[in-house]
Amino acid sequence: MKSVLLFFLIFTSCTPADSDVDKSSDISSAKGFIRSLFEGKFDNAEKYMVQNEENTACLKKYRFQYNQMINKEIKQLYKAASIVLEKEMVNDSTCIIKYKDPVAHTSPAPLKIMKKNTEWVVDFAYSCSGNL
Repeated sequence: MKSVLLFFLIFTSCTPADSDVDKSSDISSAKGFIRSLFEGKFDNAEKYMVQNEENTACLKKYRFQYNQMINKEIKQLYKAASIVLEKEMVNDSTCIIKYKDPVAHTSPAPLKIMKKNTEWVVDFAYSCSGNL
């Protein structure tokens, strides 16, 4: 019994936790989310989002495009890319983050970051709406 408990403690201590996701500020959430997208870590990106059907559908669409339309060499460029953000505060609990696509040299749709309780989360559906 002790060996099973010891194995469980060792296994769970080595498993990445939600504490690896920093949602303490608008910038940390935006950078973490964008970095996760660039690296193709969509399960991690989802941890930064508002949890609703629209955001999940938007991320699913983005995941499909990333996996089907981007080749391995381009994915490596995204993984090595720097993230430069431009922040515009809407109010004390909402901001809009603009950033450049460092590989395609374009400006993707901006991200909406909102404060929910004590955490800053990404409303990815805002970027996908097409109503910007």
